[in-house]
Amino acid sequence: MSQTDNKNNIAYIYNPANYSEEELIKNFIVRLNEFNSIFEVIKKDNMKHPPQHFIIQGLRGNGKTTLLQRLYYEVKNDSELSKKLIPVIFDEEEYGIRKLYKLWERIAEDVEDKNLEFKGIYDEMMKHANEDDYEETAYKTLKNSLNKNGKKLVLFFDNFGEILGKFNEKEARRLREILMGENFIRIVGASSIMLESFYDYSKPFYE
Repeated sequence: MSQTDNKNNIAYIYNPANYSEEELIKNFIVRLNEFNSIFEVIKKDNMKHPPQHFIIQGLRGNGKTTLLQRLYYEVKNDSELSKKLIPVIFDEEEYGIRKLYKLWERIAEDVEDKNLEFKGIYDEMMKHANEDDYEETAYKTLKNSLNKNGKKLVLFFDNFGEILGKFNEKEARRLREILMGENFIRIVGASSIMLESFYDYSKPFYE
């Protein structure tokens, strides 16, 4: 094996995003139990009620990113699920999401880019960008568009804790209320560290 081949293999190991969709699915041979367990919940739940969310915790290099991508592809390619679910996968480093409204914008851009029936949703949000309650308006715009088209979201976050850490306490509490009370968003997140947000009773995402 050449030195170039070795470098390429190392790049794939530490950055599964370098795989094509076909390659990643073909080479997905570990974390099968976790994959099957999570996908079974996603497939069977009609999300009439607020859904179960998942946090996958493990050391770097344990396959969390690959598992998220494999789940994303399975939801995207399932002919039945694709009629009602829109999967959105976030990059490992999402530098642009520093405020809660940025999360709604990022989702809107992805949904609009891949689903023609959502065309114009981002521009609709931008009409209200200078308003004091913009976050709420952006959220309602996204929610109303999903309801209109009979779709729900499955969001796959790598390094979910880092995104939470960028939100202030008010935004974190707001997101928690949405996830506990709404039935159109499911989160499958991953983290390489124990998230303080979940074990510190003073934090909005405690337990």
